[in-house]
Amino acid sequence: MRIHLTQIWICFIVVLSGAVHAATPVVVTSIAPVHSLVSAVMAGVGSPQLLVTGANSPHHFALKPSQASALASADLVVWVGEDLERFLVKPMQTVAADAQSLPLSTVSGLTRYPYRDLAADRRLNSAHRHQHDEIDPHQWLDPVNAVIWVTAITEALSVLDPDHATTYQINSQRLITQIDAARVSIAARLVPLAQVPFVVFHDGYHYFEARFGLQAIAAITLTPESQPGVDRLRRIQETIREAGAVCVFTEPQFPKRLVETVTDGLDVRIGLLDPLGAATSESALSYLDLLEQMTMSFERCLGGKA
Repeated sequence: MRIHLTQIWICFIVVLSGAVHAATPVVVTSIAPVHSLVSAVMAGVGSPQLLVTGANSPHHFALKPSQASALASADLVVWVGEDLERFLVKPMQTVAADAQSLPLSTVSGLTRYPYRDLAADRRLNSAHRHQHDEIDPHQWLDPVNAVIWVTAITEALSVLDPDHATTYQINSQRLITQIDAARVSIAARLVPLAQVPFVVFHDGYHYFEARFGLQAIAAITLTPESQPGVDRLRRIQETIREAGAVCVFTEPQFPKRLVETVTDGLDVRIGLLDPLGAATSESALSYLDLLEQMTMSFERCLGGKA
């Protein structure tokens, strides 16, 4: 049988293409903001997998068998850390034991804040005091922290996959430029709202508030894992009246009924803050979309914009 050189060359290309594809690292990410940053850095090389999708919350998440399988085949798992994605702690020690782990909350150089005491009455916090000694894991809501995360992601991918290190570096610089531009724009837009009082569903926005000069006066629940009691809800209503809060924010990851209970009979707007970007698409741009949507939510609810 005569084999033409063209056929041999085609076979070589097919084998080589398969080898390149196999060399692309398998990356699993936990939440949408992390997935977006990793997607942007990996653009043109591969696509990471996302575990917590849609309006699901990492606070109440359980892995599906298919997701456990994805972890088992992962080369790299990028997550915030055990303070946020507690559902990943054991799997990282078992099914994903062979994967490299990048818990972004432990990266050096980050701005870190402890949970605040945002109870309407400090006496209501006594049962949860230990939780407020912990570091708030919602670090991605400060764009400066996000830039540090991008650098850490780029370094991890470059070590894991040196053949594509140049691409990762180029993508990283492009993304950092976009994040920095968004930060400057958001800061200018939120200046007029610096002194406007508001209430959040839970204390998950400290990083965004501190970066852009906003300040929540109370949180409906101290932790998403627990339901506030009647006394707490009553005291928050009193705080809204006394402080003249103009907005109470709910979140898509949790029932709206608690916010409706608190605002019943009060002249106050209800807004929506989405710290995970549940309404954004799973893409390299969704982190920037998250920042934009959060900014618009503050403008609408605090500034009374339609």
